Amino acid sequence: MTIENEKYYELGRRTYWLMLLHWSTGTVIILLLALSFQLAIAWINLPFITVAFLNFFTRIALGLAVLAELIALFITWLEYGVHRVMLDNVSLHIVRGILSKHEVALPYRRIQSVEIQQTLVQRLLGVTHVSISTTTDLDHPNEIDDGSHKEKIPLADYELAQAVTSSLTNRAEVERIRMVK
Repeated sequence: MTIENEKYYELGRRTYWLMLLHWSTGTVIILLLALSFQLAIAWINLPFITVAFLNFFTRIALGLAVLAELIALFITWLEYGVHRVMLDNVSLHIVRGILSKHEVALPYRRIQSVEIQQTLVQRLLGVTHVSISTTTDLDHPNEIDDGSHKEKIPLADYELAQAVTSSLTNRAEVERIRMVK
């Protein structure tokens, strides 16, 4: 995968499904509750009134599960839709935020290191985080700052993360060479 200049990239399909799985945990819990009601009816000899009561709560739980999943789909759509990355001629842009938009522009000349970080589960699913360390502003070396900073590209498909990492390190090296000259 090659990264085009000034084109925003979404985080990838695997990331979307992982976000949906994250937001769907409430649905799974509600469905397990409904299943436990039905197992109680099937395995335990209960009076009719209790069976009717459990069937009623099963229907309510199924309705809540559908509602919870619709909410999870909506939140996932919102969250996935607002996370983007873009490389232009001078910097990396990371955009995120559901209710308020937050965009970070990291100039290539300030990028010190770029790391791909994966847990075992993320490796199995083909997703990763990209951690970017930056230095203080090289144009104003006398300004007091606490040193390096870290910025993260949120969970992204591994192929996109690899392409962004490769492009960032190449562009950062070109910028450092230009500054030395």
